[in-house]
Amino acid sequence: MPATLPADSIGLVGLEDIQVGGRGGISIRPTKPQEIESLKTRFAAGDLLYGKLRPNLNKVGIAHQGGLCSTEIWAFGQSPLINSQYAAFFLASSFFVNRVASLTKGANLPRLDTQAFDSIEIPIPPLSEQQRIVEILQEAESIRRLRAEAEVKTVELVPALFRGLFGEIGTNSSRWPIVPVSHFVESFQGGKSLTGTEGEFDTSRPRVLKISAVTSGVLVPSESKALPSSYDPPDEHFVKPGDLLITRANTAELVGATALVGEDCPSNLVLPDKIWRFVWKDDFKGTPEFVWALFQERATRQALGNIATGTGGSMKNISMKKLMQMRVVWPPRELQETFSKALRELADLRNAVEGDKSFSVLQASLSAHAFSGQLTADWREAYADKLALEARERDDALKNAGPIFSRSRRATIQEIEGVFEPRTDGIYSDLNREQFGLFEEIERMVGGVNYGRYFTAEMLAADLKGALHRHPQAIESHLAVLAVRGLIIPVSRPRNDSVGDRFAACYRLPLKEDDARAERLERQRKLAVGDF
Repeated sequence: MPATLPADSIGLVGLEDIQVGGRGGISIRPTKPQEIESLKTRFAAGDLLYGKLRPNLNKVGIAHQGGLCSTEIWAFGQSPLINSQYAAFFLASSFFVNRVASLTKGANLPRLDTQAFDSIEIPIPPLSEQQRIVEILQEAESIRRLRAEAEVKTVELVPALFRGLFGEIGTNSSRWPIVPVSHFVESFQGGKSLTGTEGEFDTSRPRVLKISAVTSGVLVPSESKALPSSYDPPDEHFVKPGDLLITRANTAELVGATALVGEDCPSNLVLPDKIWRFVWKDDFKGTPEFVWALFQERATRQALGNIATGTGGSMKNISMKKLMQMRVVWPPRELQETFSKALRELADLRNAVEGDKSFSVLQASLSAHAFSGQLTADWREAYADKLALEARERDDALKNAGPIFSRSRRATIQEIEGVFEPRTDGIYSDLNREQFGLFEEIERMVGGVNYGRYFTAEMLAADLKGALHRHPQAIESHLAVLAVRGLIIPVSRPRNDSVGDRFAACYRLPLKEDDARAERLERQRKLAVGDF
């Protein structure tokens, strides 16, 4: 209990103080112990902190000083057998994150328990090789950080580009006509007031956007909630690439925030009643990019605040009538198109800087090669004698520590590829690589919850990458094999479309209740026939 500590100030870390995505940053807040009412975990400088609540957020880092942390955070002390940075990179790897996603418990607040955590193996090469792996992965992380900084700088160019072409809106607006929004907008289209379910983002069913998906100026698809399977949104409520969205309700600072929808937008996002889509007039002579940037400008933001209604600290609302009447500057179409072209070139530059998704894929591949021993194969050969000596010392120390190994270890980590290889025991036997890969993708996409998420071959075919992309027939044959082995459960559900049979071939992952029910039935069977 922090209040019992004889200190004027102590460092405190909550889940919100650890960077997401395995970035490693930890903010340690000086806090008076007497102000901390709940039980906390003590950690020391150099300890590895890991967030066990919503582990898919990948909150991992090494503390630069001692302090206290939330009990939703595990604090791992340092060990002479494992480089802390090496362990941190392993816990942040896509392999580990995908593995824990299938082991978490709880729908609204998924957690990783100690038993599930302990079931995952970690390869332990000699310390010299651990350090070499850390050096390579740290260099890759430095490149990622530089890319992120460059991305921020390219984003900051947008307002400068806008003002360079159109001047300071509100002080120099007399250069261009002032028109009502109805001059270029036919109407604003919204969705319904819908209640969704929080949880990990997936594309297996429609998701309704939250207001926070738009407030940054860029659409954030993960800021959404899964809709009930019983509700089928109409086509006009789905968000489409090229849409310009605006929030009609929010706080005074954020009401009227707009976001452009990019070409890579998921196809399952649905508008709520508090987010509208711009519906352009048939003779629209502007560009969505200009309107988006115009609505980011200070003068326009002030005008939006003036037409919003609501008292005190309550949510502010904008009526469609007042928004259509709001007057804004309207430069010539040619100048708007010049701005839009420059904005697209800037977006291309941004994509080039961040490497689109390729750099993330490269990092994941680099991590997998690092922990499978492939990345340091040549280096390991050059230092074989030194590593052999370290490996013997490591094995002796591990024997004294008393852990249970799944397989014997040689002097190097040449054998640890098996940690990353598909399982071939029990119900996994005879699965080919494509079937096992499909099962892993199903666990990643719909697993990690304690209720049944239904999926079909058609749904998987739309989202899977590689050879199975848009091949539902091939997927269906693999699903039949997985169902026979009990890895997935076949169910029958009425189709929502008019394609194929009346009932779709649906599946779900087994639940804990399924295992318990099967165990009870088997016990009853044995009791009935005296088979004990």
